[in-house]
Amino acid sequence: MQDLELTWESYVFHSSQIIELENNLILKVSEAQLFLQNNSEKEFDEASYRFEKVNILNAIIDFSNKLILSYQKQCNLLSEIMEIQKDFSSRGLEIPPEREVSVGLLEKLKLETFNLIEGMKEQKEELRNILS
Repeated sequence: MQDLELTWESYVFHSSQIIELENNLILKVSEAQLFLQNNSEKEFDEASYRFEKVNILNAIIDFSNKLILSYQKQCNLLSEIMEIQKDFSSRGLEIPPEREVSVGLLEKLKLETFNLIEGMKEQKEELRNILS
């Protein structure tokens, strides 16, 4: 029983971290958009402009990396929850009602989280192309 509760608590913890990281990423992307809209290479010397742009985009990539890691942790925890539920079921144990979630829903959530990982990887690649 403790394994199930601990795994769910870990999932909730990582979910709260993800919300914070996503908010930070949104702020950094907004900062990048403002920088690119309000500044041109003409207003800076070329080196300063590139330096600022690279710093902002590297910060976005850093938040993206942290998000990917957190999403991967969530996927692993979802797999663990499904395994624990399977174990409970095979041993005839009941899952507490507050922790009872269908395997189908957990699998769908895992798939959506995987899609977020793939989206973040694509975004990172696009940013790397911008930096080139």
